[in-house]
Amino acid sequence: FSLIAIVSSDKIYKLSWQLNNALGVEFHKSDDLIIPLYKPDITKTLEVFASSPEMSDKYFTLIANKCQNGFLLNMFKEIDFFLRINPSLSADNAIKIIDNIQSLSSVLSILNIDMNLIKDKEKQYFIF
Repeated sequence: FSLIAIVSSDKIYKLSWQLNNALGVEFHKSDDLIIPLYKPDITKTLEVFASSPEMSDKYFTLIANKCQNGFLLNMFKEIDFFLRINPSLSADNAIKIIDNIQSLSSVLSILNIDMNLIKDKEKQYFIF
C-alpha cells in the first residue's frame, strides 16, 4: 500500500467529503482504529473513513493521527491524517493524487511517506 500524510485543520468528516470530490471516491465512516496501551483500560481511539472498494480499483482509508491519548505515529506529530491507498501507487499515480489533494484549500501540506521510515510494530496499524 501507499501512505500519504496530510496536514489540515479540518475535521476528518469534512476532509473526507472534500477528498470524495477531489479523488472521485465515496468515503464513509468506518469502525474506529482502537490501539490498546500498556495501562489497563486505556486505548488510543482514532477516527477512520474508508472508500467503498467496489467504486474504484483503489481502496482509500483516511485515518486520524491524533486522539485524546496521543498519536497513531509519534514520529509524525505534526501530521493530522494519513491516507492509505491499496494497492500501492505507481510514481505517476502518486503525483496525480497528491496534486489533487494539494489543490484543496483546507490542505496545508502533504507528503508521500516512505514506509521504511515507519517502525515495523507501527506498520501493523495500517494493515486491515
